[in-house]
Amino acid sequence: MGNADSVPKNWGFKVIELVNQSPGQKAGLIVGSDFILTVNGRKLRRLTAEQIKDLVQSNEDQEATLKVLNIETGKIRELLITPTRKWPGDGLLGVKIRLAPYGDDLKKLEQTVAANVSLFSQLLLLFFFLILNLSLFLFIYISTTARQRFLV
Repeated sequence: MGNADSVPKNWGFKVIELVNQSPGQKAGLIVGSDFILTVNGRKLRRLTAEQIKDLVQSNEDQEATLKVLNIETGKIRELLITPTRKWPGDGLLGVKIRLAPYGDDLKKLEQTVAANVSLFSQLLLLFFFLILNLSLFLFIYISTTARQRFLV
């Protein structure tokens, strides 16, 4: 999962799934918006998957403090969570997380993906027209005059 040398600063562990009645849900974690940054002051992005697992297990049935960034509000908050097996589901937290970017790193990634998807879709369309030997008709919409223009 990474260490301090390989994981950029604006990356954290995004909450991607929460089980009903789980310790994670009871603590107030929010799927899709929350990034867990620290557990009891330890930065998760500096830990391996095994170290994170050990950290959670070492706090079993003991209250732990999470520092969580919510990307919708831009605010960091502290939540108290008690990893435990004393709930109806599996695991200690009932939370699924994934290492992901936030802030400027997320914006850069989204822009890169959008540009590549757009270029890929254009190339794919052109490829099909060439393979199928079809004519390509282009229409341009001119928003200032609300007219269309046909191009060959």
